[in-house]
Amino acid sequence: MGRKVLWFVAAYSLLDAMNVVFAMGLTGAGDSWWISQATLVLTAAACAGLMVIHWYASSLYGYWLVATLFIGLSGCMWIWRFRGNRWESMRVVETVMV
Repeated sequence: MGRKVLWFVAAYSLLDAMNVVFAMGLTGAGDSWWISQATLVLTAAACAGLMVIHWYASSLYGYWLVATLFIGLSGCMWIWRFRGNRWESMRVVETVMV
């Protein structure tokens, strides 16, 4: 059982690295509103998935699967948003007339 769980941990760790890099890059570029809204939706979906696993098929593998899918889907959404290039036109610091 430990060997299978470690595969989930390895996948989760790699996907989380992608998640953090792209989410923080977009947030730093000024796209924090979209990131926060997408995170809210994805977190609600992950919680619903965890509840379904808990009610119908309570298993350690199921919980890890939901967590890994959550992190993987988050990272894929950030990459999709990053490739859309909308963040390039956002202004983080406004110019002030002196």
